[in-house]
Amino acid sequence: MLYSLSLNYCGVSLSRSASPALSWREPISILKPLAGLDDGLEANLQTFFAQNYPSFEIVFAVREDSDPAVGVVEKLRREYPHVPTRLVVTGEPPYPNAKVFSLDLMLSVAANEPGGDE
Repeated sequence: MLYSLSLNYCGVSLSRSASPALSWREPISILKPLAGLDDGLEANLQTFFAQNYPSFEIVFAVREDSDPAVGVVEKLRREYPHVPTRLVVTGEPPYPNAKVFSLDLMLSVAANEPGGDE
């Protein structure tokens, strides 16, 4: 019981303390491999575009330019023209882990250090 009360007190105390204001934030690149249309893909990707961060780019990767996720990315690019984005078409991976291959290619074109989803 005492343990539970202690945890509750700590949780309340932490939630009341304000996060320190950052005076400077490094530009980041968000690397997002895509494959097909997942449920809620557009809403998910929209959160990347609409985030409140001073300087970022989003780098997407698909295996083929005919991937249906490309249409979602293009739609969001039109809605958020001020957000720098890149779309990498990777082709077939030369080794078994396609996601790692995509991340490697996205990292090679990223303008900043990665700091995002994947």
